[in-house]
Amino acid sequence: MDRFYNDYYMNYPYYDIFSRRNDESRDMIYMRKMYPETMMEIQQIVDDECDMMEYDGSLMFDEYPDRIMLDRFRVKVCDRVHGECKCVEKCKDKDMVNDAVSVMLCNEMCRRRCRRRNCKY
Repeated sequence: MDRFYNDYYMNYPYYDIFSRRNDESRDMIYMRKMYPETMMEIQQIVDDECDMMEYDGSLMFDEYPDRIMLDRFRVKVCDRVHGECKCVEKCKDKDMVNDAVSVMLCNEMCRRRCRRRNCKY
C-alpha cells in the first residue's frame, strides 16, 4: 500500500507557483538596485505614496481607474519628489522628472494590482 501511494503522487509533480511569484519579486528588487541614484530616490517616494494608497476601495484597485484621480495622485507625488529629492534640484528639465514619476507610478500601480489579483485567488 505504501509503495502505491508514493508511485501515484510521483506521476503528478508538485508545481510551485509561489516560488515563481517570489522569483519575479526578487528580480524586480534586484533590478531596482541598478537604478541611477536620482531614480532610486524617486522610486522610494513612489513606493511610500503607493503604500498609503494600498487599501480596500482605493482608486489604485478600481477596475478602470479614473484619469483625473490618477493625475491628482501623480501631481501629489511630483510635488513631494520636487520637495524632498536633492538629486532632482540638479536636473534642469522638470518635465522629464514629472514624466519619470508618471512612468514609475503607473508601473508600481500595475505591479500592485497584479499582485493583489493573483493573491486574491
